[in-house]
Amino acid sequence: MITFTQSQISQIADLTDNNDHTSARLLIIEAMKDEENHFEFMINSYKFIEEQQNIFGHLPHNLSIFRNETDKTLKLWIFKLVSNAKQVWQAL
Repeated sequence: MITFTQSQISQIADLTDNNDHTSARLLIIEAMKDEENHFEFMINSYKFIEEQQNIFGHLPHNLSIFRNETDKTLKLWIFKLVSNAKQVWQAL
């Protein structure tokens, strides 16, 4: 199992507090990546969301729906692989 440090959790919370929710999610995925789990779909999904947010200057409704669906998968993986999953998820 992976344990996020308090510093990592604080970094996630800071990104979220600064309205950079997508970067916070990417940070979590990068920390969970290993030889078995590459999370390519989620990484590509969140990078696409980030690119579109930058183009539009906000998160359009349909993109928000897509992010929420991707978040469901992210949450499952966090609670499967992370020992302090509740703290990590709450930081988002």
